[in-house]
Amino acid sequence: MQIYGFESSGKPRGHFLDTFALYASIFSPMIFLYYVYVMYRIGIKGTKTIYWYISIVALLFSLLFSFRQKIQIEDFAPYVVITLPIVIKYFFHTLKVRLPRFRYRHNNLSYIALFLLFVGVVIILFNKPIYLLIKNPGNHFAYKYHFADDIAKKLKDNNINYISTNYKLESRLKFYGIKSGSKYFVTLNKLDSYYLKEPIVILDKKVLDLYILKLNN
Repeated sequence: MQIYGFESSGKPRGHFLDTFALYASIFSPMIFLYYVYVMYRIGIKGTKTIYWYISIVALLFSLLFSFRQKIQIEDFAPYVVITLPIVIKYFFHTLKVRLPRFRYRHNNLSYIALFLLFVGVVIILFNKPIYLLIKNPGNHFAYKYHFADDIAKKLKDNNINYISTNYKLESRLKFYGIKSGSKYFVTLNKLDSYYLKEPIVILDKKVLDLYILKLNN
């Protein structure tokens, strides 16, 4: 954790269930449970490849760290998903060793898994209407990945093209043509005094306020 810069400060808080739910949303619930089963079976009596070792280490460490703190799932998920071809191969192997009349259970499970995967993809692609269903916009699962394009548009509408803000937001805004500068400071945290306050609205619901502070005349 120290070598690769993972944050480990602050008060310990358990996020194991949150991490488990994130993996379930990435894979779809049934596929993730089957994934865990296959990884376990390979670990007990299967042929272990370098891909298996990479994925199992990433999965176990992410779950272990989540007992103490909230992890950034994007740091681990790319390593976890690389064994999906092995899981698919394992599924087809268990299907082929059975006579056709004994495959109905596997076929039904695969249909259910694909349906849930399709539902998950639709929710991920069209997730903004979820803001209308929840009281606190911050509880939206994709909250921290939204708004960069909306913020960039608000800034450009006010002829602001050079700003200073936190590193992550600044990096995302560069994609939309907003560059680093020292004239304006932009934050999503509430300020008592500011130069401009711009609401970010999604489907007629305000989800956050953008505060702009003028640093230099």
